[in-house]
Amino acid sequence: MTVAFTVTSAGGTPTGDVTVEADTGESCTATVAAGSCEIILNTAGDRTLTANYSGDANFNPSVSAGEAHTVILVPGGAGGPTSIPALGGWGLIALGLMLAGMLGWRGRRS
Repeated sequence: MTVAFTVTSAGGTPTGDVTVEADTGESCTATVAAGSCEIILNTAGDRTLTANYSGDANFNPSVSAGEAHTVILVPGGAGGPTSIPALGGWGLIALGLMLAGMLGWRGRRS
């Protein structure tokens, strides 16, 4: 599934990478400029997703609060099972807002 994120600051434009991780081990990484990454959730069940900003020369690293996520596996044909987030419309919006907020970035380094 595609996970979108936004890293912003009033003190400038952050650069670097964001890694989205599930507590079950799956992860994806992309640059701040890319704004999204593809995470493959292979097993059914509950997990918590967090977004980790790596920081750069001007901004400190940061980790988002965890966001609960449930995956239900459905038959996917020749490619095997497909993960479907069982969040519904409001849950997907909440996940997007959580990743967009990313704990409000701590600002510029001194």
